[in-house]
Amino acid sequence: MLLILVLLASNAIIAQNMSRYITLTIKSGQNIKFSMAADADGTTVKIVSGSQTYNTTVGTSWTATQNYQSDGTTMTIYGDIKRFKCSENYANLTGLDVSHNTNLTYLSCNHNELTSLDVSHNTSLIEFWCTNNELTNLDVSQNINLEKFCCSVNKLSSLDISHNTNLNSIDCSHNQLSSLDVSHNTSLNSIDCSKNQLSNLDVSNNTNLMHLFCNNNQLTSLDVSNNTVLMGLECSENQLISLNVSHNSTNLLTHLHCSDNQLTSLDISANTNLEVLDCSENQLTSLDVSNNTNLRRLWCYKNQFSTQAIDDIFCSLPSRNVSDNAKIYILQDNSGTDYDAVIASNKQNAMDKNWNVMYANGIDFIPPTTGTYDCNNVAVTGVSLNHTTQTIVAGTDFTLTATVTPDNATNKNVTWSSSNSSM
Repeated sequence: MLLILVLLASNAIIAQNMSRYITLTIKSGQNIKFSMAADADGTTVKIVSGSQTYNTTVGTSWTATQNYQSDGTTMTIYGDIKRFKCSENYANLTGLDVSHNTNLTYLSCNHNELTSLDVSHNTSLIEFWCTNNELTNLDVSQNINLEKFCCSVNKLSSLDISHNTNLNSIDCSHNQLSSLDVSHNTSLNSIDCSKNQLSNLDVSNNTNLMHLFCNNNQLTSLDVSNNTVLMGLECSENQLISLNVSHNSTNLLTHLHCSDNQLTSLDISANTNLEVLDCSENQLTSLDVSNNTNLRRLWCYKNQFSTQAIDDIFCSLPSRNVSDNAKIYILQDNSGTDYDAVIASNKQNAMDKNWNVMYANGIDFIPPTTGTYDCNNVAVTGVSLNHTTQTIVAGTDFTLTATVTPDNATNKNVTWSSSNSSM
């Protein structure tokens, strides 16, 4: 019986494959950490660095992250490794050669000091993460099976993903890209290209897009009319003069950040599921959030609002429960040009709906306001007549009709008078 058990255990161990390996360029004498998963359970893996040799058995699930002491400037991992993570070695890891492990499906090498990386042989890659390195060039044209790709926080000035048509998520933020073509990537549901140097971004073909982060670029226009399933849009800190989100009205758009642009108007009446809106630091003169009944966070400081416009915003806020902790950020500080207009408003109208009226820091409440505007007392903004001139024959009648705006004005009574007392 004992002999049979020994034989069974022996058969469960898969022989080491010395022709399949990954090589790290490292600092000698340092702990190098990584985790891995193999093609099959019971896979033997050999790790060699100078005179140091480690032998371990790896299964199809991720191993715990382990530290391996280096001896020399390279460390080689032999065996049928399918997924590999060597992130957060920082300056201790400066090179990575995965060309001899062509069956890799997952590679994560974030937070190191890689200056180059060749993945042209790794055509089976499905997920690839190389954020926070020093890469100036990256060729993923051969990685046609990629579904998730993150190369953020590098020094890339160009990136071609036209061959990666299976991509559903791309994060190339914090680089130096001046252009990005995503027209071939119709399966994308998430794009993060923020903090680059993009002056144009065409997402008209990306009809499956749910999340778009393109903030901190140089965009002067952005067309999201075809992106009808957008849930989150972040386009702050660009040079947009207009933004049309009326087509994103399928009750999916919950987060909209468009601060620090040059917007003079913003119509969000169709976005009835909106929960978070940041339209601060624009040139808006009015803002109506009366249709946004799920709204719970609103940044709108540093615009061109008059006191009346601010009172109108307070009055259009949806009623919230105290437990919602709803907040409107109406002032950045006490030195802004909008300070006087805000202080002359009546913040009690917002507070009566359980909104906290805050500074932009999200900590401090704004000072007491001096206004007395009553949301229930809707002021008349204009009176128009059906005729401005009329010639009539003596003894005949003529009806003059006055129309008071707005329709919901509290007092729509009209007092008539004439310069001719006999009329």
